Amino acid sequence: MQVTRPTGEAHDRNHRTPRILVVQDANQTSEAWTRAFHEVGYDVVVQSIERSPARSDWPGYQLVLLDMGVPALLSMISTLRDSDVRAPILATMPSGSVCDRVKALDHGADDCLVRPFAVDELLARVRALLRRERGGPPAAVRAVDGR
Repeated sequence: MQVTRPTGEAHDRNHRTPRILVVQDANQTSEAWTRAFHEVGYDVVVQSIERSPARSDWPGYQLVLLDMGVPALLSMISTLRDSDVRAPILATMPSGSVCDRVKALDHGADDCLVRPFAVDELLARVRALLRRERGGPPAAVRAVDGR
């Protein structure tokens, strides 16, 4: 697997490592995602939907990745936005219907990906959401293997 590494992007302007919370409805999140996040320098916490953090802990994350079926996904997005969670939300879902993606975005997700997808695309979308959150310019990107 070739992982695209952001140049100078893994840390924000205050040199803090971005914290990403992955919430899933089952143990279905690919270990490749977590490994790829760690390889590019992100701090990742993976939790099941039943054990998601208390409301007071949500502000400690710079991005929330929700990986679950559509009904649970829409409910979780609404709960987060109703709780005033401002971190970008990247929703991943098993179905590819336009209707489901539109619903997720309308409920408050900032971006959606339909499984299966390439890890490089996931990392690129995470970088874009983190850049947007920080208000920074686009970063140069290089491949890990030098290409």
